[in-house]
Amino acid sequence: MVLPLLLPVLASLLPRPVFPAAKHPAPAFSVHPQKVEYLLGDTVGLTCSAPPARDQVSVFQYYSNMGWAVSARVSSGWKHTYNLNITEPRNAGSYSCNYYTSKGGSFIQSYESNHISIKVKDPPPEPTLSVDPPSGVVSEGHPLLITCTAPGNATQLRFHFYQDGAEIVPGDVGSEISTMEPRTSSMTVSELSIPQVDTNSTGEYTCRYEEKESGRWIMSTKSHAVTVTLKDPLPLPVLSMDPPSGVVSKGVPLVITCKAPGDASECRFHFYKDGAEIIPGDMGSEISTRESSTDSMMLTFPRAGPATTGEFTCGYEENVSGWWIPAPRSQAVNVTMKDPLPLPLMSVDPPSGVVSKGVPLVITCKAPGDASEWRFHFYKDGAEIIPGDMGSEISTRESSTDSMMLTFPRAGPATTGEFTCGYEENVSGWWIPAPRSQAVNVTMKDPLPLPVLSMDPPSGVVSKGVPLVITCKAPGDASEWRFHFYKDGAEIIPGDMGSEISTRESSTDSMMLTFPRAGPATTGEFTCGYEENVSGWWIPAPRSQAVNVTMKAISSLPIPLVAGCAGAAVGLVLLLVLICLYNRKKKGSKWERRRRAQNDDFISSYSPMPLSMINPDTL
Repeated sequence: MVLPLLLPVLASLLPRPVFPAAKHPAPAFSVHPQKVEYLLGDTVGLTCSAPPARDQVSVFQYYSNMGWAVSARVSSGWKHTYNLNITEPRNAGSYSCNYYTSKGGSFIQSYESNHISIKVKDPPPEPTLSVDPPSGVVSEGHPLLITCTAPGNATQLRFHFYQDGAEIVPGDVGSEISTMEPRTSSMTVSELSIPQVDTNSTGEYTCRYEEKESGRWIMSTKSHAVTVTLKDPLPLPVLSMDPPSGVVSKGVPLVITCKAPGDASECRFHFYKDGAEIIPGDMGSEISTRESSTDSMMLTFPRAGPATTGEFTCGYEENVSGWWIPAPRSQAVNVTMKDPLPLPLMSVDPPSGVVSKGVPLVITCKAPGDASEWRFHFYKDGAEIIPGDMGSEISTRESSTDSMMLTFPRAGPATTGEFTCGYEENVSGWWIPAPRSQAVNVTMKDPLPLPVLSMDPPSGVVSKGVPLVITCKAPGDASEWRFHFYKDGAEIIPGDMGSEISTRESSTDSMMLTFPRAGPATTGEFTCGYEENVSGWWIPAPRSQAVNVTMKAISSLPIPLVAGCAGAAVGLVLLLVLICLYNRKKKGSKWERRRRAQNDDFISSYSPMPLSMINPDTL
């Protein structure tokens, strides 16, 4: 396996040799094919043959006296060939080789081989490159001609053109390449033609040619370079008008002048309105040059009218060597008519014209145009508004004189209706009124809906000591509310009567009033209300329907206690009966004995009543 390695200096690749012993014998060096003179494009085989030795050859190296060196590592064999491509005249020189063996990490060098001289035939001489125009500075849109001339008397040539080092293929940058017939018996010419130059045509141009020799095409060296630059575009024309403001009264003359800067000897001018070229006579126009001047042109409208308003521009063309080179168009100027004045623009904040009671209402009147002085007027339902009416304020915008604001700090029913505005413009000391603006209607927003009040327990009857929860919910989809709770008409402050106020989880449209332990103080009539944030203003809603909270009555005595009391009473009665019977028995009378017998029968037939049948309410 051979791995060739190109090296400028052998020492940069190989380990520093260590020579514990004498150098190896010199190798035999040969080249093939052998020629007196090689042509560019030839390949020469350089063969280095080392005499057989005990140690294996590791590296072959080839040298030239021109500072060229190549190293090739080998894994076996005593012979190696390196193919040298002849690509330039510098490949000529005296060549030799040597080799290295490696043992135990040390390299042993051989003596240098015999020298062989390689001669390279010079390439064809460089061509001559020329450009038209000779300066290489060309105007955009003009043709560019680049000519490559090959010296000598060769009959078969091929030409190549390059722009910034890259070869030009016919058709690139709109180019055309053609070979001309020889002007003399010793010259052949090729031309690169670019019919219309643009920014892609600029750069550094060179050329080369190939000459056919011995069946092969031999490339010449490159020509000297020529640089092609684009001439700066013509400067913009200057457009001016009379009157200078561009604001003209109907029926007065309008004069527009186009001036070409620079010192061109010949120009031709064009005028445009709203992008379309003006032909003399259009809209009653006249086009003429200034007296004793060729660098400017005037467009005149003897009587201005609506048709003469719009955006005007102009352009010119300069004659350069018979070619008319167009300049960019001028900056645009606008011509407007003073009469009639345009309508003012009226806007309202809030834009919908629907305003909540108590929030500000701002109406703005803006005058179009560029006059220096205006006067504004506002109207409601056709009647002019005087500052202070309905609490209104009239003021200009900051750093602005072309608009006026009518402000109502707190809107109410009196601020609803149809609003318009108008303005007057000062024209040479005369106040010219403009038509009134389009009307906008201001209406009052419907009041906010009632909140919904609910409670737990729903009946409103609560036992003493158990929790009482009252919830206030705001209908609608506003993004921000504030809630209030009331008891018997007085607002409840969080902490009153041990209350707590909190929002529901993941909800901002409701609020809960909680009494952890209800008591007599928590009974009464409860209501709630809310406020909604409208453009930074808190608008209150009416209060909710009222709910009444009452305390549940005290429950009857527990059954076990009632049963116990009843049993004690029965036992007491029985005890009294026994005492009576005992006293009668002591007397010993028959009649008493009969009564005792009857009583005994009564007692013996007595059965105690179950406690569960005793009605405590009858005790």
